[in-house]
Amino acid sequence: MNIIPYSELDITILPGNHKRGSVVERACSNITYGQFPPNNFGFPVGDIVLKLGYCGFGPSKKGATGLRHIWDKHHKEIGLSCPSEIPCFIETVIKQGSSVLIDHGKSTDKPLVLSSSTGIAILCHKVSQKRNIYEIITAYTRRQHPGTVIATL
Repeated sequence: MNIIPYSELDITILPGNHKRGSVVERACSNITYGQFPPNNFGFPVGDIVLKLGYCGFGPSKKGATGLRHIWDKHHKEIGLSCPSEIPCFIETVIKQGSSVLIDHGKSTDKPLVLSSSTGIAILCHKVSQKRNIYEIITAYTRRQHPGTVIATL
């Protein structure tokens, strides 16, 4: 697994799509944001990680994910001035007590982690090296979202 050190999270790492599968290290040198909890909806327990991600394509940046997507689409809304601030924002969303919900009107295979005081993160379940992980697809400041709560972090 390739890891992007926290100290390298600046604007120069964003152009292009090289290293998009690399995991982004947090400021505390840890690579996980916590563990997806047991639930009755069929999602397995697994580590939550942020990958460098993909810039997307076309004017709407279709298919964008991870740190690159959060920076490109949401950094102004969140109030960020540098990509290195993204892990800190995500830590305020994905924390003990945050609700995990599923929006039946959207993609039921992408759980949402919601902190009503900070924002929301959308996750996607993957299997990597025979381990369950949840990649952070995006995060932004929306504080409410319809759906069914399936667990609490």
